[in-house]
Amino acid sequence: MKNKIAGLRFIVTSLCNYDCPICHNEWEPKKREVSGLERDLIDELIVSAKELGAQEVDLTGGEPLLRRDKVLHIIRSAKQQGLWTNLTTNGFYLDENLADLQEAGLDEVHVHFPTLNPVRYIQMMGGNSDI
Repeated sequence: MKNKIAGLRFIVTSLCNYDCPICHNEWEPKKREVSGLERDLIDELIVSAKELGAQEVDLTGGEPLLRRDKVLHIIRSAKQQGLWTNLTTNGFYLDENLADLQEAGLDEVHVHFPTLNPVRYIQMMGGNSDI
């Protein structure tokens, strides 16, 4: 019997414009990017995941939209394989990138809000954002 997987998750970058104390990626450096995958390898991973039964590709970070070029490439590659795509972002760069994300075929966006309390939000996001 062939192994099956539900999907594939890319941590597009460890970089982030925030330094949230509750970040699920707390062990990665936020100011210095960890090594990344080349485009050909990304494409091969997506094709292999599809062959193993994957239905979706998740894009996370850090803040993935700091590597907009890689995000768009992953989405387009996944769409060529007929896979559902979703992106988790802090939302800071979403407005300026939304049209390109839609054009590439992004299916779903998850915007991370660590709190809806405006004062706590500013504290958690390092003072560089406003809810």
